[in-house]
Amino acid sequence: MSLLAGIRKCGWLGLADVDFKLNLKGLNEVMKSSEMKALLDSAANQIAENAQASASKNIKGASEGYTVEAAHDIKFISIASVRTMNFAARLDNSRHNTLEKAIGGVQI
Repeated sequence: MSLLAGIRKCGWLGLADVDFKLNLKGLNEVMKSSEMKALLDSAANQIAENAQASASKNIKGASEGYTVEAAHDIKFISIASVRTMNFAARLDNSRHNTLEKAIGGVQI
């Protein structure tokens, strides 16, 4: 069956196949809920703090260049992001993968 049709077959280690229908409307409501936005904002703030703390001390202004864009809705979900807002932060992230490393320290 097609996932686009909302039905999926699952089988595991010879167990009987199980059919289930994904409630996309309900999933979209959860993904856009205020609780999800709070969780996303919390994670984004932790990433920004980790990036600022681990930014290179050799690049002046790098630690101030990581900022959070608050959670907002897009098509079916909500997103939050951490961005580099100055050249020093972009350079730091480019050389040291600061944002990628900062993700690892997030506790949800």
